Amino acid sequence: MPNCNFTFLDFVFTQQFSLKVLKGIILFLFLGFGYLLIKSVLGEIKEKEKLKKLILILEEKEKTRSKELEEAKTISEIKVRARIRALEEERALLEEKVKQRTKEIQEKMEELERFNRLAVGRELKMIELKEEIERFKKELEKYKGRT
Repeated sequence: MPNCNFTFLDFVFTQQFSLKVLKGIILFLFLGFGYLLIKSVLGEIKEKEKLKKLILILEEKEKTRSKELEEAKTISEIKVRARIRALEEERALLEEKVKQRTKEIQEKMEELERFNRLAVGRELKMIELKEEIERFKKELEKYKGRT
């Protein structure tokens, strides 16, 4: 296996032209590959920096969105609590109205029951009085028939 150690000095001090050309080509290829490798690494470094910046931007946006979501959540919770409170107040008002209406209906029902008792009592008294009148008429007929 030939000696692969190669330096720039070997190239300069080589006596044979064909060996000099070969070593020059090898040196040129090493320099070309080295240049391409360095250029590739620098490109990757630039891309990595771009990605870091994008990550920072995305993280900032994520923080902003999270904050906005948290604020929206808080606002929604406040609105829901306010709506619940309003509905509870409305329910309480409606319950109070129902109690009031029930009381009014109960009072009217009691008044109708009193009226019904009075009317029935009056009708019974009328029947009783008619019977008494009939009895008096019959007695009167008896006295007229005797005299």
